[in-house]
Amino acid sequence: MIATAQKKTILIAGISLVIILIGVLIWYASPTVRDALFGEAIRGGSRAFSDQACIPAQWKYFVVGGAEQNPSTGRSESTFFSSDGTRWQRESMRAFSQRTLLDVAVSDVERAGRYIVWAVGDRVIHKKYSRWQGAMPDTHDSQVGSFTQNNFYAVWGDPTYDAVWIASGHQEGSAAPDGLLSHESNGGWRSYPTNGPAYGLWGTSRTDLWAVGEGFILHYAGQQWSPVIEDFSSALFAVWGTSPQKVWAVGESGTILSYDGVRWLPQASNTLKDLHALWGSSSSNVWAVGDEGTVLHYDGTSWAIQPVPSNLLPESLSLEDVFGSSARDVFVVGENGLLLHFDGRSWELQNAGTTVNLKAGVAVLQRSDSCGERSRCVTRRCVPQPVVD
Repeated sequence: MIATAQKKTILIAGISLVIILIGVLIWYASPTVRDALFGEAIRGGSRAFSDQACIPAQWKYFVVGGAEQNPSTGRSESTFFSSDGTRWQRESMRAFSQRTLLDVAVSDVERAGRYIVWAVGDRVIHKKYSRWQGAMPDTHDSQVGSFTQNNFYAVWGDPTYDAVWIASGHQEGSAAPDGLLSHESNGGWRSYPTNGPAYGLWGTSRTDLWAVGEGFILHYAGQQWSPVIEDFSSALFAVWGTSPQKVWAVGESGTILSYDGVRWLPQASNTLKDLHALWGSSSSNVWAVGDEGTVLHYDGTSWAIQPVPSNLLPESLSLEDVFGSSARDVFVVGENGLLLHFDGRSWELQNAGTTVNLKAGVAVLQRSDSCGERSRCVTRRCVPQPVVD
């Protein structure tokens, strides 16, 4: 009896080994058969594993605008909203509450979600982790004149280092220079005069920045600002790009210029409306917004007007900025508290609880997802992503 049981055990073990060997051969020798036999089980198991391991990126969003009365306090306060991706919350700026804010940026992003937020308008202020304070000294600069008579139109922050650039222009009737590009690093300021107000800033790093303004484009390579285009026929309001060789500028009467690493060339926008801002997730997915509800999209080849449902976006409203974190996470802000979101398929209207004109916004990465550099966490699964500039 014992011998018979041993023979049965050996036979079963042998059959099991043969089945395992056949499975291994199928796995490595024939991907087609492997997928037909085991594909769904593999995909299901992969999904189950991804559901446990894939943690999405965490983003923080900021929006700024003009001053309005805060119903909860009864005082006039600057519009400053933040969101973690679920809802928008107003933040009090206390001593700086009556400022008109035109742009916002973030510098010095650290782990644990700490960063410095910059807001500019009729003054420069910044928030170091918890408290707002003035950042631009209200004193006379011996090289370029007084800062106190400037409007500050744009701000760009280096997310890796505590460094920031600010674009400004003189107030009407003031004795201040026509425009200034001001650089802050380690608590000190240095400014460069420009031939006209500077309206827009963008860069890939502290040593590769672009500035646009009243008929000019300037470039900074780490030492000084150099004119690239002067006496252009239209004012340029914003500049943005994906790399040192892919940069766009937009401005009056539908003006769009594109830089290919060598020269700036015009692109057809199919609109005569003033364009105020642009942003994108790649060089083949770029958005531009402007007057009278104008929304444009660039697919890597041409610009086209993008329809937005009229119940979400009345044509009379001016759009002031576009920003986001990905092709599936795009925001547009504008007059009368307009705050639109695009999820890659459709638009929705979000409520920030204000009717003041919203002027600018920015998205800040607080924590990367858990999928690594070449994939992205989508619906709790790591999905390979193509390399884009």
